[in-house]
Amino acid sequence: MLGRSQEELAGLPLMELHPVESREQIAKEFEQHLVEDKHFSSDIPVMRKDGALIYVDITSNMVTLNGTRYLSGFFHDVTKRKRAEDALRETNKYLESLFNYANVPIIVWDTRFQITRFNHAFETLTGRKADEVLGKTLDILFPQSIMRSSLERIAETERGKHWEVVEMNILHIDGSERTVLWNSAPIYGPDEKTLTATIAQGYDITNRKRAERDFAAIERTTGTIHHCIGDGQHGPGGSEDPGRMRQSGQDRFFGQHEP
Repeated sequence: MLGRSQEELAGLPLMELHPVESREQIAKEFEQHLVEDKHFSSDIPVMRKDGALIYVDITSNMVTLNGTRYLSGFFHDVTKRKRAEDALRETNKYLESLFNYANVPIIVWDTRFQITRFNHAFETLTGRKADEVLGKTLDILFPQSIMRSSLERIAETERGKHWEVVEMNILHIDGSERTVLWNSAPIYGPDEKTLTATIAQGYDITNRKRAERDFAAIERTTGTIHHCIGDGQHGPGGSEDPGRMRQSGQDRFFGQHEP
């Protein structure tokens, strides 16, 4: 494990096995083993002979040999576990930042439809802080007029069904409503079969929907104007006289009459 022979280890100062920057803290650990009846230390850095750094768990016991007491330590190499834990911690930190600072609203709820995660963008969408909604049920997010239909759609996720571009309105704390397109995905437990939660992310299309309504209103108004302009007198031969058509339309639109 250390790349050293018994002859090399015999008589070697204990602290020589550890990185210089860690020796002070490790010395305190060993002192606790001696005077505080501590018997276990985890993730202790140890230097191999070739300079490679490994991590060990140390279990110790006091033993007496020829009337002299010694601290006996058993080293267990946990380098792979330590590196896996560090990698997992780094991944979790990355995912946490991605979740919290994503520019789209993201929410997680459990199988009881209680909110367990609520990112910053969702706070902006609803005007509610995460600590105000965590542990509460999803019905606080929907307008009363569509509460039943919204909860019916939510119930679909309990069977592991995921949403693909589902449109649902979300209630802001000031009483206004935001129209959001939702995608969702189930989260399963370690057995990859038991549903434990659902995660959903949304895309706020309120402004787009408003623009579509405004454009439709403009089209209707434009159609009315065209109808008025097109309802002119016909010239010789039954064809419309463009000049008279324009004048007639303008007269009707502005409330004027031909002399």
